[in-house]
Amino acid sequence: MATRNTARIEKKAKRPGRGPLPFLLALIVHVGLFAFLFVGVRWQKTTPIAQAELWVPSMVVENTPPPEPTPA
Repeated sequence: MATRNTARIEKKAKRPGRGPLPFLLALIVHVGLFAFLFVGVRWQKTTPIAQAELWVPSMVVENTPPPEPTPA
């Protein structure tokens, strides 16, 4: 009976996935994900460096209509 109780205690004490290390690794991954998303969204909100201006020509050349043919 004594060996069963000690085996249960040892089994519970050595459960993998418990403790501060998995918590710290998950925290580091989540902080990295948040930083990546923050920088990505912030990068897309910046004003563009190059801009193009569209100009309308100031001198518009009017096309003259072709002369009407004279009736023969």
